Order: sequence, then C-alpha cells, then structure tokens
Amino acid sequence: MCNGGRQIKAKEAEGIRAYLAATAQSGEHGTNNATRQTPTARLKVVGIVEAGSWREVAYAEEIDPPTLDAPTPLVESGAFALRVVGPSMDRLYREGTYIVVLPWQGGDLPVGRRVVVEREKPDGTVETTVKDLVRGEDGELELWPRSSHPAHQAPIPYKDVDGVTVRLVGRVTHAIIPED
Repeated sequence: MCNGGRQIKAKEAEGIRAYLAATAQSGEHGTNNATRQTPTARLKVVGIVEAGSWREVAYAEEIDPPTLDAPTPLVESGAFALRVVGPSMDRLYREGTYIVVLPWQGGDLPVGRRVVVEREKPDGTVETTVKDLVRGEDGELELWPRSSHPAHQAPIPYKDVDGVTVRLVGRVTHAIIPED
C-alpha cells in the first residue's frame, strides 16, 4: 500500500484511521499528546441492549455512567450508546461493553455489519437485540450471534413473521470496553 502496489480497501480504511488516532492519542512515535488530542464530547448512553435473545426495550433505564467521552463528530452524527448484557455476542462484546450506534437513516442494509434491531409484537411490546446482519445461503437476511455459549449458535430470521415487525435501529460503529 505504501509503495503504491495496491489501494486501501474501504474496510481497511476504518481500522487504519482508528489505529492512527489511537497512536496519536497515546503519544507513540514522538507525537506530542497535548497538541494531537481528538476533541471529545459526551455521548449519551440511552439504555441497554440484549446480546442473548430479545429484550424488552430499556431505553429509559438509568445507566451509570449516563454519558461517555466520544469524538465530537460521532456525537454530532446523532450516535448513541447502549450497554450490552447477555452472552450471545461474547466473542466480540463481553457483558458491560458499551456499543456506539449510528441511527439507521435508510438506504442499503448494512449486510455483514453488526446492528441493533427492534421487533414489535402485536401487543405493542418492543424488544431489541444486537447481532451480525448476514445474508444466509438461501439469500434471506439473518441475525447471527457471535457467541461461545451453546444456546446461541443459530441465526434469527430478519423478517416480519406472525404480526411481529422487525426494524433496523442502527449500525454499531464502535465498542467501548470498560477496564473493570
């Protein structure tokens, strides 16, 4: 890439950008940490999301902390954070991890990405989950857990069934893992 042998792929660019930002913030390679810090703002933690099965929407729950530091452009984009509970995404997000979600604005579905999805039951109950959105071998969309837990090894269909409406809430863009 550096010598012009190939171009950076879109999927690689996000990782490279994150690495360079982290390197600049940590002061590695002689970078002056005081002059290179990314401006941050407070990102609202709006509730919890189940990484297991479905969980009744808990956006109104009081979460501690109620906000997290995040890059200002991310906060200004309308993103929000959710705290993960449950084991179905434990290979990526241990319980207590915060995920940053960019609200879904329409367009092509983010197949191959992690998403937060709601389903509304006929009685009005709304539930959420976080999973990988994948196109199955039959061409249908599926929500896949990424879990070491034996109970979470099968996909959930991403479609309306028996009066249950499924909606994409947003795409997961970042994970913030607390140290303790």
